[in-house]
Amino acid sequence: MESAIDMYWFHNDTPTVVTQLLRDLDKKRKLAIVLELTEPAFFLPESTGNRPVVLRGRCTLIVKRPLKIKQVVVALDGFSYIRWPNRIREMGSIVNCPLTLFNSKKDSKTQFQYQAKEPEKPITEVEAPQKRFKMLRNMVDKLHLRSPRTDPDVNSKCFSPGKYSYDFEMILHSDLPESTFVEGTIVRYHLKASVQCHSKLRGMYKSTEVDAVRCPADAYVEDSVGGNWSLHVDGVLHVDVTLHRKGIALEDCLPVLLKYKGYNGTKFRKLHVFLVEDVRYYMRDGTRAGKAPYKRRLLHESRNNDLRPEVHWQQEGEVSEEELDTFEAKSTRFPMSSNNCDTPDGDSLPPSQTVDLDIKLNMPKCKSHRGAPDCRFMHYDTKLRSVEVTHFLEFQVYVFINGNPATKPFEKLVPLTLRSCYAQEGNTTLPGYFEERLPVYSSLPSDAPVSTTDHDH
Repeated sequence: MESAIDMYWFHNDTPTVVTQLLRDLDKKRKLAIVLELTEPAFFLPESTGNRPVVLRGRCTLIVKRPLKIKQVVVALDGFSYIRWPNRIREMGSIVNCPLTLFNSKKDSKTQFQYQAKEPEKPITEVEAPQKRFKMLRNMVDKLHLRSPRTDPDVNSKCFSPGKYSYDFEMILHSDLPESTFVEGTIVRYHLKASVQCHSKLRGMYKSTEVDAVRCPADAYVEDSVGGNWSLHVDGVLHVDVTLHRKGIALEDCLPVLLKYKGYNGTKFRKLHVFLVEDVRYYMRDGTRAGKAPYKRRLLHESRNNDLRPEVHWQQEGEVSEEELDTFEAKSTRFPMSSNNCDTPDGDSLPPSQTVDLDIKLNMPKCKSHRGAPDCRFMHYDTKLRSVEVTHFLEFQVYVFINGNPATKPFEKLVPLTLRSCYAQEGNTTLPGYFEERLPVYSSLPSDAPVSTTDHDH
């Protein structure tokens, strides 16, 4: 995984210490660039659909001093790294969409007009050259047989100090993969803005990571439907697990109702609820090639001492020795071999103990938020060519049998669809880019240029 991380940061073009210092200095004294998305994330429709994907956003230039800007470009850059099970590595760009917001040659020919003898000669900044070293510069110009430098007119139109906002829309193809960061597979997107100035003034750049989330509307209808799962062991216990939703977003809360019934004196001891992440790998031809170890996170723990008054005890008659022997034989079976039955109470004895638990499971942090240790994160469900990530809930019920704790818990696995923290219900169906009016941002000055499109479909 270290090689994948190295490849990712190499592609991301992480600035050196000197470059970062220069960028911080430019941001403080000359120009600051702010990139924002209209939506919380870069939402992708169904992978089988042909609808175009639209990335909406805003690029704001905070000019600290008068600058003569040549071009402003924003670009969406996507990077993919795959390490196949046979150790073959694939790395490359999955999307590179530049969008020109401002071009001094195309958008506004009168944007930079100065009263100078050499208008075709680029001028670095709007401010007139300082008197310092002016004589030396004139001498150098004479030695090189060049015409003397001309001072630009400070009152000419230019990017004067202030804020300049550009709203943009990028039309992309819908088969882009989701943002992924698992063992052997990395998919990342970056929104980059570059500002080129005239003359030899170094350009200024800004890069921010964008999370691409698949947000199918039909899937959320299925997620909103609840379900019921049962765990039954004859003569021992019966557990009903009810989920209000089959799918939930990370960092959200999932209500769960658990009903426990113990038979033949079986007593509830404790309950553990785990969220398990299952990662499976595939070959290029689509065949399975193994799986990663389960990643488990404890979401809830209930003990017998912590139970509320909803616990009900029912007295029952004495049990014969034959029934006890049968009960002990069944109780020593491995829990996963228990039979599931929807109507277990028909031939069984009345329960000796009934426990009703209303549980709220807090989902872990999303992988998109990288401010805590990696062990606290969970990836959302995703399916790519080389990897598939799914999740399920693991309910472990510990009981007392004949007054002694059982050696193994009784387990029940419940499938759960885990969505990204950005994939909320309000983002299921986004309007088309031509149907939605962008929010009103800070208005541009009268001399500000109008953005133009120059990107690939």
